[in-house]
Amino acid sequence: MDKNNTTQQKSNTKYISESFRKTLLAKVFAITGILLTLPFGIDALFRKEYNFGIFLLILFVIITILNIHLWVTKKYQLGNTLIVACMFLANIYLITILARTDTTAPLWHFVSPPLFLFATNRKTGTYLIIALIIITVLSFELIPELKEIYTTFYKIRFYSILGTVILLSYIYEFVREKSYIAFIEADKQKTIYLQQVMEQNEEIQQKNEEIEAQSEIQKQMNEELLVQKEELQTQSELLQTVNKSLERSNTLITDSIKYAKNIQEAILPDIKIIKKYFPESFIIYLPRDIVSGDFYWFSVQNEMQFIAAVDCTGHGVPGAFMSMIGHTLLNETVNVKNILSPKEILDELSRGISGTLTQKGKTGLKDDGMDISLCRFDLKHKELLIAMAGHYAYFSDESQGTETCIQTIKGDSVSIGETQKKGDFKYSEHKINYTGHIRIFMLTDGFTDQFGGEYDQKFMAIRLNRMLNENKNSDMDELNNLLISTFENWKSGYSQIDDVLLIGIRV
Repeated sequence: MDKNNTTQQKSNTKYISESFRKTLLAKVFAITGILLTLPFGIDALFRKEYNFGIFLLILFVIITILNIHLWVTKKYQLGNTLIVACMFLANIYLITILARTDTTAPLWHFVSPPLFLFATNRKTGTYLIIALIIITVLSFELIPELKEIYTTFYKIRFYSILGTVILLSYIYEFVREKSYIAFIEADKQKTIYLQQVMEQNEEIQQKNEEIEAQSEIQKQMNEELLVQKEELQTQSELLQTVNKSLERSNTLITDSIKYAKNIQEAILPDIKIIKKYFPESFIIYLPRDIVSGDFYWFSVQNEMQFIAAVDCTGHGVPGAFMSMIGHTLLNETVNVKNILSPKEILDELSRGISGTLTQKGKTGLKDDGMDISLCRFDLKHKELLIAMAGHYAYFSDESQGTETCIQTIKGDSVSIGETQKKGDFKYSEHKINYTGHIRIFMLTDGFTDQFGGEYDQKFMAIRLNRMLNENKNSDMDELNNLLISTFENWKSGYSQIDDVLLIGIRV
């Protein structure tokens, strides 16, 4: 019976919170709609855009009536339904009619996903978002005027931003709901515990009065000791309860980070695709935390293969956010802008990072950026171009004989995002033409900076160089297994201090 009552209380608490939240949202959206539709509608009439002006004034009347209804009835459901319906119809009008003459019309779509999701519920909001996406795509592709006005590059950026807004809206709604439920549960438990403490204090007071009434001093001392023991036990129970509440909160946070890990792993290139072009290759990818600041990237353009090893500022959640920015900018630079020179890609990437983080003159972001090794393979003409920022790579040419040592290729010392402080700095690149087989190894600093071994030392680049030299003729799969086992044995008993990424390729 108690369990059923508790479950019913949870349900009522959630319902009350959702009702209050959506009523407030409906009022905010209604007031915002009144402030926007009336002046824009009048302005459209003055500009002789009568259809659009009348449409906005009709919306103004509907929203005004809706707002009055909300203030009188305090009910959110009808109000939110009308707001969502008006916004959905407005978006259809904007993309199918107004977008033919005004290129800013599609941008109103970015407001709709959070409105659909927050003002209704997750299921209805999802259906509305899917319908809006389908209508938008069909409009862009089937309406001749829109196909002429909006370029492929514009549509790619539009879909990317719209997808990001939708993803952030779902993440916010998920975290908000889980956090609120956890907060309500903790608050209810706190109230119960305070009531128990008050009851216990009353019992203690009664016992103290009984003790004062007793004449024997020894008996009075024993009673006081018993009271102190009970107080300590109560405090211990309260402490255990608080610890359980903290564990529940920690579980919610960890679950959210694990969900972010799934998103990050989804953007990493498929190893099978990389193996298709580089059969003799391996990637050692060992995040320090659940999510990683290191990532690898791969693309094929004009029969040339691009592969990169990237180390973003920080690790864990901050590093993961930086890796999402870096991955997006690499795709835009190579796949969209078609910049194919490794050094020019790094120049463009540095400008993109600086612009995205508005690093120039901003405190707290001026040191954020990334280190990167970027290779471009032309397998047909047997040519390798490599550009590096804050990295170095290892290289060997097997055509020069079995005695050839592993060589170190040094990159530029300026990290991505720091070129704004270096004036006209431009990245350089190394060109390697080969006739036989070559090996190239790209890595971040997590492998060589790991503490371990018998004397608690860093692994160091010199030890890795020696290891690669000793196994320069080994099969790449064997070398992969050897590197992983060596790293695990080295850090045995120690915590991993950084994300680890090492890419080996033989062509």
